Amino acid sequence: MSHLATTPLDLFILALQDLHDGECAWVDRVPGIAERIVDERLATAIQSATGQGRERADRLAAIATALRVDIAGAENIWLRAILEDAHRDTTMIEQGSLLDIALIGAFRKGVQAERVSYETAIALARPLQLNRAEAALTLSRDEVAGTDEALAGLLWEIAA
Repeated sequence: MSHLATTPLDLFILALQDLHDGECAWVDRVPGIAERIVDERLATAIQSATGQGRERADRLAAIATALRVDIAGAENIWLRAILEDAHRDTTMIEQGSLLDIALIGAFRKGVQAERVSYETAIALARPLQLNRAEAALTLSRDEVAGTDEALAGLLWEIAA
C-alpha cells in the first residue's frame, strides 16, 4: 500500500501486511535462535509455534487474496526488533537454563505483540463484515495466546 490509510479497510490491509511480515519474520528467524535452546520441552514448543506461524502466514495470505490485495508491504519492525534482541541474547548469555529463560522472555514479547496486532485486525474486520477473515484472525489470535500460555508455564518450570 503506497498511499495513506484513510479508511477502515485501508487500515485493515495495513494490519494484514504487518501481521504477515511478523509471521514470516518469526518463521525465518526463530529456528536459528532456537538452536541454542537446551530444554527439550522449550525446543518442542518453539518448533510447534514456528509451524503454527507458517499456517498463520498462509491464512493471512488467503485473506489478502480474497480481498485482491498485495500482502507485501509494511515491515513489522516491532517483532523484527524483538527477534534481533533474542538473537543478541544468544551471544551474550551462556547456553543453558539462563539463556532458555531469556529466550522465553523474548519469544513471549513477540507473541504478545502478535496477539495485540491480531486483536486490532479482528476489531477492524468485524464492522467491515469480513466474517471469514475475522474467524481466521481469531483462530490465529487464539494460537498465539496458547503459545504464550505454554511459554509462561515453561518459564516457571525452567526457572525453578
